[in-house]
Amino acid sequence: CTACNSGTHSTGGAEGCDDCEQGRYQNQIGSTACEGCPRGRASTALGADSPSTCQFCPNGTFGGSRGLSYCEPCPAGTYSSSEGLIACSACPEGSLTPPGALMCCPHASTDWPLTS
Repeated sequence: CTACNSGTHSTGGAEGCDDCEQGRYQNQIGSTACEGCPRGRASTALGADSPSTCQFCPNGTFGGSRGLSYCEPCPAGTYSSSEGLIACSACPEGSLTPPGALMCCPHASTDWPLTS
């Protein structure tokens, strides 16, 4: 019997070790499961062996659940101006924003682009 290395796990008596999936990591040897990236972070790395591979979601996006491989853009009408958010903030009435907005803009004309 050989213990699985960090960045991998073995499931229920299966032979061999599998890499941790995107959005997950394992920094212990001999694990049966990988840990999910915390909310507000995501990772595209396979076989990650450290929580540091989970990067903060950039401005304009959010990470609402654990174990994400990518951060989702804020929906239209919302924004996020900070990294690592778990939800986007609603814009005040009279503002418009496209998806993935960093801030709300007052709706000054009907020419405002609704998409980026």
